[in-house]
Amino acid sequence: IVEGSNQFEIQLPVCKKVVRVKFSNGYDEKEMSVTQERKKKIGIQQDSTVTDRLQNAIVSVQGISDKNKIGLFVKDMPARDSLALRKFLENNEPGIDMTVQMKCQHCFEESEVKLPIGLGFFWPDL
Repeated sequence: IVEGSNQFEIQLPVCKKVVRVKFSNGYDEKEMSVTQERKKKIGIQQDSTVTDRLQNAIVSVQGISDKNKIGLFVKDMPARDSLALRKFLENNEPGIDMTVQMKCQHCFEESEVKLPIGLGFFWPDL
């Protein structure tokens, strides 16, 4: 794997296959949204968001990068492998950690809280 390529490998716990994944970017998110809209227009009501996200995230399985084969793999993937892959993506996705340690001035108890920064922080008029 090339450093800075947005590709990472994980060995799945049940089937033991090595899967290369990438994290979604803005283009990928837009593409998935368009795909969901197309499915709705042709009458497919089944929510396949999890499957679609995994198909989009997986670059290759055991070195095979054919999208049709990846799609079949995702549909037949054991539930524990799916969960492990989703947890890997969730726990390693790049972003900003908005948690801070706070200490109460009255009782001196320490706790971890998320900073409540929303759109109003950047645009106070909203």
